[in-house]
Amino acid sequence: MTDQQHFNILLGLLAATRSHYLWFHAAHHVTRGACFVGDHKLYGKIYEQYVTNYDTLAEKCIVIVGERIADPLVVTGAAMQLLTTLPTPSSLNPAALANAGLGIENSFLSRISKSRLELQAGSRLSLGMDNFLSQVADDHDTWVYQLGQRSKG
Repeated sequence: MTDQQHFNILLGLLAATRSHYLWFHAAHHVTRGACFVGDHKLYGKIYEQYVTNYDTLAEKCIVIVGERIADPLVVTGAAMQLLTTLPTPSSLNPAALANAGLGIENSFLSRISKSRLELQAGSRLSLGMDNFLSQVADDHDTWVYQLGQRSKG
């Protein structure tokens, strides 16, 4: 696997983290209806988790592929491309918002798993990055559970 391929894998993780933060932050603001308080708090916790994850992820990515990976123009451009594939939170009713959030979380977990395997295959997965990605996946499993329960209502 080439350095550019490793860069692209890590850029995908950073871009997903940034775009999902923006999506859940918007969901936090636009949720409404009978479940407003619970949804507002849930989406708030999720977007805050993405913010926390982003900082550590960016630092670990710099160690693997260099400083360019953290360039805001590079990451924001890639995040924007991902964001345009997601449903607009303000256009969704509360149940659809929860369902969309569940889909986003499931896709994020898939991206983590795939990225981890690709980095490992290219001998670029440090023990620290492996541990970090495992912890992020564990944290986001919680959001899958909570959004799944919310989606049943």
